[in-house]
Order: sequence, then structure tokens, then C-alpha cells
Amino acid sequence: MRRISLFSSCAAALILTGFGGWIASTTQAHVAPLDVAVSAPSTLELTLRAGDLPIAHYVDYSLVFN
Repeated sequence: MRRISLFSSCAAALILTGFGGWIASTTQAHVAPLDVAVSAPSTLELTLRAGDLPIAHYVDYSLVFN
């Protein structure tokens, strides 16, 4: 017959206590009402409202011959 050490029995008791506390705990989460709708703007609206955006400048060195 195997002996159960004090460390393993204490570890098992702590795990079971933590698991039991997790199950017994209540949550305070709030659920958003269903009548709230989030609408994403269309691509045309985003294009029309875009202004003063930074311009990327690229220099093409792919056709440089020596």
C-alpha cells in the first residue's frame, strides 16, 4: 500500500478548495441591452471622410543601371 505524503494531500485540499470557491462565486458582469446596434460605416463613407492623411513617398530603384 502506498503512503500519501503530507505535501500531496495539502496540495489536493488546496486545489479542491479553490475549485469549490470558483464554482460557488457569483459574477458581477453586466450584459448590454439587445436594442443597442453598432453600425459600421460603408467604404464610401470612409473614403469621403478621409482627409489630411500622411502621404507615403517611395523611391523606386528597381531600374537603376550602372
